[in-house]
Amino acid sequence: MLEFRFNFIDIFRAPRLAFSAKKIWTQLRALALGLILYNVFVYLAFAVSGADVYRIWRSYYLFPPVAEAFGASPVNAGGVILWALGALAFFVVNFLAMAAVAKITMEQLRGNDFYSRREAGEYVRRHWRAVIFTPVAILVSSAALFGGGLLVGLVGKIPWFGDVVAPILFVALYLGGLLLVFLALVFVVSLWLTPAIVASTGGDTFESSFELFSTLSGQPWRLVLYELLSRALTVVGGAVFAFFSAAAVGAAYAALYIPMGPKFGVAFAAAWRVMPSQLRGAYPAPCNVLEWLSGLGIPFIFSAPEVSLPLPWPQAIAATLISLGLLVTFGIVVAYTVNVHTVGQTIIYTILRKKKDDENLLEMYDDELEQAMVALEREKEAAAPPEGEAAEGVDETGD
Repeated sequence: MLEFRFNFIDIFRAPRLAFSAKKIWTQLRALALGLILYNVFVYLAFAVSGADVYRIWRSYYLFPPVAEAFGASPVNAGGVILWALGALAFFVVNFLAMAAVAKITMEQLRGNDFYSRREAGEYVRRHWRAVIFTPVAILVSSAALFGGGLLVGLVGKIPWFGDVVAPILFVALYLGGLLLVFLALVFVVSLWLTPAIVASTGGDTFESSFELFSTLSGQPWRLVLYELLSRALTVVGGAVFAFFSAAAVGAAYAALYIPMGPKFGVAFAAAWRVMPSQLRGAYPAPCNVLEWLSGLGIPFIFSAPEVSLPLPWPQAIAATLISLGLLVTFGIVVAYTVNVHTVGQTIIYTILRKKKDDENLLEMYDDELEQAMVALEREKEAAAPPEGEAAEGVDETGD
């Protein structure tokens, strides 16, 4: 078990603990699956709306922006529903992956460095309802409370009776409004802490919801300050990792460009077009990466190649493979950044649980491990002979 101080200093461990191949691969797989599901739904939304799907694909590939869906190519009601389903699928898949990463982190904090991705996946499959339905339950409660206020407003429209009853209920509506604001804050916090709570306690939806309420009401200022620190570490950690990843991409480009020449530059430039438009805006061509390397003191000896389509088939295959490599590289950076956030939330909840309940989650047995130990003890007791029979056996051997 790692030595914990149970204060803000522990949160600074998040960038280091997030830098784990096991955790990055867990989140990277979820990002890939979520991206596939999102693209299936969003391009179906464009097709249902009668948009030029081929033009959108040639312009944005795997990263069609939301502005395109509601701007240049407006979608109809069916398209909006499909787009919303795609966004929801992307969120759910990655939210469950965050719970798996939080579980791996919690076991690592408890000293179990050999806890595997498969075990974390099985854990999430058993507790996925708590992970998903905890924010949903809070959101439904908020909607029901707001609906009650609307119902009072409808009563107020009744002539004579409503004019008298509605003002009487104003104070009750005010108190309900305060509760609604609190529920809204709990819902926001649930999007941060729910994976960590479920991974740490293995509780159901009710227990996880109770922990969210008690954490926000019992440790509000620590929660706010710790979350601000976690956000800063996430941004800084992600930026630093992206910096070194960009340097690695530039170095790899240089290593291949020197022996292969402009033909590799053309394939790389074509592959670069598959990346998100925001990233292409920051690095519109490979030469920008090399200019950045030149600024670090590395001689700039390359030129930006012009891409004329269609490419010869060897370069087309090379561009496809390079684009896959760039997508994996980009996904690794995003996965690490998300993991810094997830690990930070796990540490924050561990600290706050100690502060509010004086309970050290790092000393708790994992629920599956404890159940397995109990079952093993019962099997040993069942297999052992009764004491009387054991004594008779000893006497017979002694004779």
